[in-house]
Amino acid sequence: MKTIYTPLEDFIKTLYNQLSITQPQQLKMLDIASKLNISIHFHDGMSAAISHKKEQFIFLNNKITQEEQWEIFGHELGHILMHAGNQLYLPKSYIQFQEYKAQNFALHFCIPGFMLEAIPLRYRKEEMVQAIAASFGVTELTAKKRYEHWFRQRENEYIQMKVKESIHWPIVDIDQ
Repeated sequence: MKTIYTPLEDFIKTLYNQLSITQPQQLKMLDIASKLNISIHFHDGMSAAISHKKEQFIFLNNKITQEEQWEIFGHELGHILMHAGNQLYLPKSYIQFQEYKAQNFALHFCIPGFMLEAIPLRYRKEEMVQAIAASFGVTELTAKKRYEHWFRQRENEYIQMKVKESIHWPIVDIDQ
């Protein structure tokens, strides 16, 4: 069965290919930031992304785990790559929309679908979640969310394939 990637997954795969990143062990936050010319600053405050002229900055809390920093880096990178403008001047509903999009970006950026496909399947969901968390350096909660999303995509692809196989379209002569 051929995997069908979403436009976001295609974008992330292209981005990683441009950065010559093809394996989970290459997902190193500081290296990725450097390749994208983004400055990372660790501090004891809130995380944020700032784009000013041609410079981008991501501020990460230094009191959280590396896994949480990686996930928040993905979230803030989503803002830099996909959003424009200052949230201070945006309507609340649009800010919520941007936050949802950045969170979805982070989920796919931190655990790219094309790399997830290479992880050997486990019989139990819990084992699969643990393998994803260990391979991609994310929390088990994030690994579980991504696995469930990935699994639903594969289920839908399978259902679509079976529906297409079961439909016998009549041949219609359009010249008549």
